[in-house]
Amino acid sequence: IPIPGEMEYYINQRQDFNFFEIEHYFSETLLSKHNMLKQTGLPNIFEIKGDKTRFASLIRKEVSPEIFENFIPLFQAIDKITGIQVNYIL
Repeated sequence: IPIPGEMEYYINQRQDFNFFEIEHYFSETLLSKHNMLKQTGLPNIFEIKGDKTRFASLIRKEVSPEIFENFIPLFQAIDKITGIQVNYIL
């Protein structure tokens, strides 16, 4: 999955040090609020922890488009694959 430019440091040549998960598209503030972050031994790098199913159930009820703004690069990559261009408005 595409990684937002400011989060490129989540990718490492060693696979066991690659921590980026789809939940990382949500803000650290939102993830912290739902107790979904675990500090790694690396500065500013967090693992996703907790009950992802419960978190997904909570997120499905969100109506604020700003919560999903970091997903736009992912959506644009999907648009490129499908050949359907969408204008995402926040």
